[in-house]
Amino acid sequence: MPESGLKRYFDIARPHLLAHRGLNQHESGIDENSIAAFEQALKFGATHIESDVHATKDGIAVLFHDDDLERVAGLSLKISELTFAELSEIKLAHGSKVPSLKEVLEHFPSLRLNLDVKAEAGCVATAAVINEFKAFDRVLVSSFSRSRKMQTLRLLDAPVATSASSTEVLGLWITHKLFGLGFGLIAK
Repeated sequence: MPESGLKRYFDIARPHLLAHRGLNQHESGIDENSIAAFEQALKFGATHIESDVHATKDGIAVLFHDDDLERVAGLSLKISELTFAELSEIKLAHGSKVPSLKEVLEHFPSLRLNLDVKAEAGCVATAAVINEFKAFDRVLVSSFSRSRKMQTLRLLDAPVATSASSTEVLGLWITHKLFGLGFGLIAK
């Protein structure tokens, strides 16, 4: 019987070091969520990289935190209103471009990603790339929205690691407070 995506996702030497948006904070000149930021994170020992996922107008999953380019490129353009070709022409503050999930999985064949699906359109786009690469043991699918997380998980061809959404965590906390149940008992 094959191992679950969860077991394989965490089946590497400890400690697990998760780099948020890659590792651009310690060196000026590196854009967050860029190939360079991910390379930097791996260079400094990251075992997993967290990134948010949005989808372009033409349905390409891209690794990017914000829903627009204002903060990192000074442009008031929304990711969802640009095609991937249009987005690829835009340079971020330090010269990088917004990478697609497909580009990152190709560039880093053993990279483990924690993918936070940030927009409804990102569900289909994210699942399609995970299925294409059969990256079930390389990703953890999460979202602050339980609906987006569940929609993405239902579209996958095999199980993957996942995490609790904010509403699920709140439910666990309320259950703990009301009934005195420990998180370990109710979170299994």
